[in-house]
Amino acid sequence: MDDRNDERSLLAKAWGWGYQTIAISLEMVVPALLGLGVDRWLGTLPAGVILGAIFGMVAGMVHLVQFAKRIGEQENASKRRE
Repeated sequence: MDDRNDERSLLAKAWGWGYQTIAISLEMVVPALLGLGVDRWLGTLPAGVILGAIFGMVAGMVHLVQFAKRIGEQENASKRRE
């Protein structure tokens, strides 16, 4: 969907971008925090934090690449229509 066919207000578009940014950020941070909680519960510091951080970074990067790819496809589609 390009901007010409996107009838949402600018505020709605901004909320969409903000949501994507926050979701990707949380995907990177929350697993490490959960790992910290598991480490404190099991007494295995820092294994859970490291595993959680690695998992979070991989999940966040996958989501970020998908988001960037979707944006690139939308821009290419709008250029082809011009």
